Amino acid sequence: MNPSLQKHLDELRFYFTDARRILRTMRRGTENDLYIYNVPDVDPDIAVLTRNLPRPNDPYVLLLTSRFPTHDLSHHRFFLMTDERSPEGLTLLRENGAILVHDLLLPSDQEMFGWPLQFTDVLALVEQTLAARSDYFVGQAFSSVASGVAGIRAALGKDPRAAYLIGIPETGR
Repeated sequence: MNPSLQKHLDELRFYFTDARRILRTMRRGTENDLYIYNVPDVDPDIAVLTRNLPRPNDPYVLLLTSRFPTHDLSHHRFFLMTDERSPEGLTLLRENGAILVHDLLLPSDQEMFGWPLQFTDVLALVEQTLAARSDYFVGQAFSSVASGVAGIRAALGKDPRAAYLIGIPETGR
C-alpha cells in the first residue's frame, strides 16, 4: 500500500465528513441564504437546495458496483480527480470509495469522442467539469486543475462554503 495515497484518502474523508454537515445546513435554507463568490453578474446555484445527498441505494452507484464487484462502493462514495496511474494505487482508491473518470466513461463515450479521450489533458478537462458542477468540492490548493475548478465554480454561482482547498488557511467558516 502507498502510505502517501492512504494519507490523502484519510484527509479527504475528514473534509467529506464536514461536507455532509455543510450541505445539510445549506439545504435547510433558501436561495437568500446562499453565498456566492464576488463575481459580477452571477446568480446563486439554487439546485443545491433541492438535490439529495448521496444514498447507499443510489442506482448509479449500484451500476458502478456491478462494474467493479470487488469494490464496496455502498458507502462514502466520491468522485476523485487524480493523476495516480499505478494499478495498485487505482485499486486502493476504488476500494476506498473513489469513483474515477474512467469509471464514468462508457464505450459509447469513447465512440462519440474518439481518440482525444485517451489523453490525460483532455480527461483533466472532463474531470474539471464534473468537479466544478458537484455540490461539494475538495482540492489541493497547489493544483492548477483544482484552482481551475474553483474558478469555474465561482462562475457557476456555487456557494463558497461548499468547497475547500487544502493548504489554504480557513477563512472563518
